[in-house]
Amino acid sequence: MARREHGGDTGQTDLLGGRRVAKSDVRIEALGALDEATSALGVARQGVQRPQAGEVLRQAQRDLYQLMAELAMPPEHPKRVRVTAERVEWVEQALEELEAAVTIPAKFVLPGACAASAGVDYARAVVRRAERRVVEVAHAEGAPNPHLLTYINRLSLLLYMVARAEDVAAGVDFDIAG
Repeated sequence: MARREHGGDTGQTDLLGGRRVAKSDVRIEALGALDEATSALGVARQGVQRPQAGEVLRQAQRDLYQLMAELAMPPEHPKRVRVTAERVEWVEQALEELEAAVTIPAKFVLPGACAASAGVDYARAVVRRAERRVVEVAHAEGAPNPHLLTYINRLSLLLYMVARAEDVAAGVDFDIAG
């Protein structure tokens, strides 16, 4: 059986629009980290108990795909901006609703008080790593859309609150560090 050659066999890959870059390019690193974040959110979504939490995680997955599409497009693409002020507003509204419903202690909370919150906390950590990769792209190439960094930063805060709401729904006490 003859082996088929693939475009990525030489350590390069295509961005949307056909531009070839090294698989180690900061943009590809960011896209990979966002892909991991989306998958981690999917795993977390399967474990949450509250339907509202599942919907927040599903919407966050959809938004991260838009963020990935935006990062994969060339700067001159007419439809490049995919993450809008409305998406940032959605995160902030969801965050406000959870902050009104859940009282968080003024100390660090250890992940793992219940299975549902542990999954969301893990996804939050993966989102934070993806955020660092997106910041690298912004510093290396400029950030024409200021909503990208705002969205992903606020998303990790939202995920923290979703995890705490899952703790409350499970009837477990917050596990305080130290």
